[in-house]
Amino acid sequence: MSSRCCFPFSSVAHQTPPLTEGVQPVSKEYMQLVPEQASNTGRKGCEMASGGVLSSEDSPDVWSLLECGQLEVGEHTDLDLLMPNGFLINVRCHSDSTLALLKQEVFSEAKRLPLFELLLSASDYIFFTIGSNGEREELYDETKSIFSLRLFVPLLGLVEPEGNREEKELAQNIGIAIAHPLSEVESKLAGENISYRLDLFRVMEESVATRGVDGYNHYAFPEELSSECDADIPPQVNAKIEVADLYVEVWYRSRKDELEEVDENCVCVKIRKVVRVKAPDLITNAVAELTAQHKLVINESPSDFLLQIAGRKCFLTKDIKLTSFEYVRSSFENYRIPKFLLRRKDIVMKEFPAPRPVLKPSWVRAYESRLSTANDCCRKRCSLWELDENVKMRVHSASHITVSDIDRIYVKAAVYHGTNLIVNKESEWVSPSNPRWSNEHTGIGWVNIRLFDWNCELLQGKFTLYLWPFSKHCNDLLYPLGQTGSNDNRDTARIEVEFYEHGSIVEFPSFEHIGAYVNKLDARGCGVAPPAASFAPDSPQVVQLMEIARHLDGEKLTDPQQHHLWKMREYVAEYMPDLLPLLAECAFIWNARDTFTRLYELLVRWGPIRPETALELLDFKYPDREIREFAVKCLDEALDNDRLQLEYVAEYMPDLLPLLAECAFIWNARDTFTRLYELLVRWGPIRPETALELLDFKYPDREIREFAVKCLDEALDNDRLQLYVMPLVQALKYEPWGKCELARMLLKRALCSYRIGHILFWLLRAELGQIGDRCQELPNLYVRFALLVEAYCRGNFEHLGAMLRQVDMVVRLTDLSKMVKQLKDKESATKRLQKELMAHIEVMQHMSSPLDPLDSLGALRLESCKVIGSAKLPLRLTWANPEPLARLYTETHQIIFKNGDDLRQDMLTLQVMRIMDALWKSRDLDFCLSIYEVLPMGKNVGMIKVVQNCSTLFEIQCAAKQLASTFNMESSLINKWIRNHSDDSKTYLEAVDRFTASCAGYCVATYVLGIKDRHQDNIMLAKDGRLFHIDFGHFLGHYKKKLGINRDRVPFVLTDHFLCVIAKGKPNFRDSHEHKKFKRLCTDAYLMLHERARLFISLFTMMLCMGLPELQKMEDVDFVKRTLCAETDARQAGASFQKIFEEAFTGAWSTKTNWFFHSVKHL
Repeated sequence: MSSRCCFPFSSVAHQTPPLTEGVQPVSKEYMQLVPEQASNTGRKGCEMASGGVLSSEDSPDVWSLLECGQLEVGEHTDLDLLMPNGFLINVRCHSDSTLALLKQEVFSEAKRLPLFELLLSASDYIFFTIGSNGEREELYDETKSIFSLRLFVPLLGLVEPEGNREEKELAQNIGIAIAHPLSEVESKLAGENISYRLDLFRVMEESVATRGVDGYNHYAFPEELSSECDADIPPQVNAKIEVADLYVEVWYRSRKDELEEVDENCVCVKIRKVVRVKAPDLITNAVAELTAQHKLVINESPSDFLLQIAGRKCFLTKDIKLTSFEYVRSSFENYRIPKFLLRRKDIVMKEFPAPRPVLKPSWVRAYESRLSTANDCCRKRCSLWELDENVKMRVHSASHITVSDIDRIYVKAAVYHGTNLIVNKESEWVSPSNPRWSNEHTGIGWVNIRLFDWNCELLQGKFTLYLWPFSKHCNDLLYPLGQTGSNDNRDTARIEVEFYEHGSIVEFPSFEHIGAYVNKLDARGCGVAPPAASFAPDSPQVVQLMEIARHLDGEKLTDPQQHHLWKMREYVAEYMPDLLPLLAECAFIWNARDTFTRLYELLVRWGPIRPETALELLDFKYPDREIREFAVKCLDEALDNDRLQLEYVAEYMPDLLPLLAECAFIWNARDTFTRLYELLVRWGPIRPETALELLDFKYPDREIREFAVKCLDEALDNDRLQLYVMPLVQALKYEPWGKCELARMLLKRALCSYRIGHILFWLLRAELGQIGDRCQELPNLYVRFALLVEAYCRGNFEHLGAMLRQVDMVVRLTDLSKMVKQLKDKESATKRLQKELMAHIEVMQHMSSPLDPLDSLGALRLESCKVIGSAKLPLRLTWANPEPLARLYTETHQIIFKNGDDLRQDMLTLQVMRIMDALWKSRDLDFCLSIYEVLPMGKNVGMIKVVQNCSTLFEIQCAAKQLASTFNMESSLINKWIRNHSDDSKTYLEAVDRFTASCAGYCVATYVLGIKDRHQDNIMLAKDGRLFHIDFGHFLGHYKKKLGINRDRVPFVLTDHFLCVIAKGKPNFRDSHEHKKFKRLCTDAYLMLHERARLFISLFTMMLCMGLPELQKMEDVDFVKRTLCAETDARQAGASFQKIFEEAFTGAWSTKTNWFFHSVKHL
């Protein structure tokens, strides 16, 4: 007998059986039975009697057959089962049979009866019965037994639940979105994931009910990104506006043309002096100018219009300065003219109607019923603190172990909190033949499990654990950094362990229990920390604390430092909250109730942490749920909330929380960790980077993680959160359980912002492709991510159709790419591609771009679609841009579809560069970076956005016919190319300015990230002078070798060709003023990144779980720590970078040599 619930998911409509002569369905009177109509007449039943169709006239006789009142159920009971097709089937069943088994048996019998073809599948129906009040009661939990139902009448019916057809269609579409039937995912759900799924549904319901659905506040309204409201424009940008005489263009078209989507008759006005002008003011000025210059009669008032960026589905509506919008600021920085189109609000807002109410599936009620039954379990419960025994575990046996040339094996077991060892044991050495042991763990494999389950209940009883193989980077038998849970491959070595059974459910102490314990400690005067206000900023204790803060860069704290950090926890929580990762890594906190409860309490009032701290806390080093949830909360707050807020740490230095959380002694004693929990309640706000740090694998404590999530949620608005969705998705892998604050926060923010939702959907779908490709069975992590996608699709079902069109396009392109790879030459492959695209053209066009929802893909331009002649034969696809005034932005959208390359490393590199760019821009430095979109969409499948109007350096060389003499290539070649593409000296100087800025940005970024393999085909140059890098197949210092020789000998590419452009073609460019200015610019950019070293260290640490070939161990992350000089001050870091700059400058000859051999190879 199965205990699995069958839920109604199908798109088949229920049909009422046709009426035939003498045969009718059961009347409605029967289904609306009331107690007064029933008698106590008994009846006889059989094991499974054939039923008959009842007519209306039969109804009174039926009533006389029913026994009413609370039935006394014996070992077997007789029931009448009313089928949806009108048949009444008599059933005799065991009282312990579940509804699921009963449904299965009834449908087996119904197959032998007439009209069976009118029935849907069994999963499309739910049971109902008649209650004592005469009302129909629907029964959703099919795990319940007949005995537990306490039926009022011996009658059950099957009925299709309300909304079943819509639910089946939605479930089918969600299955397409996750690339796996939802019913199969449902079949894998057990207690934890059932609770997780229900929790996500409730978060979804709440988010949908509270999100904006009207006007500009609509969650899907595409508002342009903006910086700080009403921030003054940087002086250097203002100077560019004045020198280049920059202005704003505003275009207008009639209502008739707008309704007909015609833009040929648009007229334009130029608006100058816009530095302090706000968006509404610009509209007013434009309407006035249009009326005066073009003699237009505009009947609408300025308030009836809004600004759309020409050629993009993006609007400016906020009442802030124009220069605070990213598009306007970036345009002026790059000597470009911002171009807008006046759009009528009433027409635009029709595209953003209020969404329909969310459909509540029947499984929600089934889960609620099942969980409430489980919660009402009469099994005795007790708190962990009521136990006197130590943790006891016995390893019973092992199997599937193959060992050769070894006589004995042994098991090693340990208890960790994050990476902090609490206690370890070793078993005796035994023979590998039929081993039976007394303790745990072998050198053949490893496995990590949590002592408390998802419901905070202590593990008890027997478990079979499937081992993971050791990686080549693991040097120890204990591997606390590995993922939690058994190997999904059931063919690996396994051990059977048993945890001591205590005779009752043992729960982790509640927060109220922890608070009461802390109050007892305070009453006894035990472990009370001095209040934050009792320390002066220059006191020895605070000075020592500042020295400890330097350990946030990765150096391990000594035991005295850990205990001092714990003593100063109140000060840290308030004034140095970004030290939370250090605190969460202190093993002694998690070794004792007194310490970790203190930490949990403190998280509630912990100060805001920076984004890099929050990212670090999402690493696998920090598994605690509270700390991870706190990191997510902090990451959700404003990025620039850098105010330094334990009593001194909690109040004045809350960003020290990571340091405090890493202190081992805090977790070793109850008195210390309880105090930490207590302090978390009033810990100062921590910066987003501190919160991110607390979501690292080092911080497993639930309270600390929840505190970190809370800080993230408050610190990051939707615009800034977009930068961190990728690492936060990886941080989900470090969460001990699916039901966590981080998943809730991501779902909430995705449903309240369509852009965040778009990013989250595709990142999760790419992870599903990676995870699902590795296993035949669905791993728990796959189920976790799939349920998160399901919840998002349910809350965003209004746009699910558009998402599915994108998914369908990706699937079709994947098949097409496989097809063209079978052809020998590029020309034949291109012809076959165009032919196949023509056959599917209707489903391949007129949709939003999967790479960016602000880009609309119009008609597919078949003649421009081709196969690129590289190793993997990627597809280059071109669509028309259907947005109005596309000619002023870009007339086409071009995308490269790749099948066969892992694009996750490129995506990670570009995302980190995007964060660098945001940090630089926050300091008023725009390096004109060309950061294009890259999106993995599954296993070795993905898309890349094409940057148009540019060429690779190799193409420039070929065009100059200097291919054969690359080694001695003229240094002025690139400068001449830029000059030839400039209309006049003014545009040339603007292009040189862009080249200088972009060259500086990429020199610093490629050095910090260790980007290698920089040949001419991996560096591109736009016609407006912007230099940028592509193809990031090697990073973090992993270089390519040729014949065992390292070809990448310089820290970054800086050749004479670049310096010549920077010096505007001067012959003595090496000694020019421009060269010195360029060196200062690079140093300034580097030092800004040095200041936020923790952010980048946290980002890459969190990405270890991605499984990238060049990012697999902490030594890879240490590369970034070295390049950013994370353990030195700014002065030393600056001096170090200047040495690096000179090394790149003097080593340019090796780059020229590499370019020569690259040219020869591609002759």
